Order: sequence, then structure tokens, then C-alpha cells
Amino acid sequence: MKKTLLILTVLTISVFSFTACSDDDDSNPEQYVEFTFDGSTYKGTGIIAIEAYYDGSSTTVACQQSGYYFWIEITGNTTGTYTKSSTDAAMTVEASEGNYDAYNGDGMSTSFEIKVTQYNDYIKGTFTGTLEGGASGDVVKNVSGSFYVKVVDESY
Repeated sequence: MKKTLLILTVLTISVFSFTACSDDDDSNPEQYVEFTFDGSTYKGTGIIAIEAYYDGSSTTVACQQSGYYFWIEITGNTTGTYTKSSTDAAMTVEASEGNYDAYNGDGMSTSFEIKVTQYNDYIKGTFTGTLEGGASGDVVKNVSGSFYVKVVDESY
């Protein structure tokens, strides 16, 4: 009787152990681009609002929702740190400030860094820096955030 009870107990524990993990399979993790720009936080989630693609020479991560448009671009398709000064990165934010002013990293007083920590089917990383733009073209604003987006290979 003890042997039967022990086998039944072990079998029951085994069944619950294996079935408890079945909900942990996150084959479709939530994609996001989240950033703070000039003190306001923006977040784009879901397939409609965000995208990432590799065109054979560079990777672009873009996000668009009501009130803003954001994109970053890096040279290549690998992990690493990308900066404006090395000309292997670009960043732009268009924010609703009455007339959708554009801020980008083209100006002399701007600097930014994009750190890509994962690059496979998904690209993941963080970014921080300053962008220049606005109606007068010389307003500098801070930007920082993170992203995790499925990459589409368009290099063919």
C-alpha cells in the first residue's frame, strides 16, 4: 500500500510540475518602443504601432502613434554601442507641439548613444541623448528610452 501511495504521489507531482510550465511559453512577447522626450513619456506597443527592419546595410526601429513618430537607425545588424559621433547611428522624434516639430541628431549640439543588447529575431536595447530641432531649429531636448521589436529582414 505504501509503495502504491508513493508512486501515485510522485506521478501526481510530476504531472503538475510539467503542466505548470505550459503557460510560461512566451512565444509572442510584447513588442515595445518606450521613450521620454522633453519630460513626456511615450510608449508604442503592438504590431500596428511599431516595426523594425534590416535592409541589407542598416537596421531601423520605428514607432508611430497619435501625437508622435520616433525612429532610430544603426549600421548593420549586430549588438553593440552606436553613437552619433561615429556616423553609424541616427535618431529622430516628431512630437506634437502644435505643428509636429521634428527633432533629430543632425545638429552640432546633439549627441546620443544607442546600445543594442540583443539582435536575433528581435532587437532589444536602450538609447539616451540630446536632439536638436523645433520651429527655430536650435532647440535641444533630452531623449532616453528602450525598445524590443521583432526584426523583419528586407535585405533580399
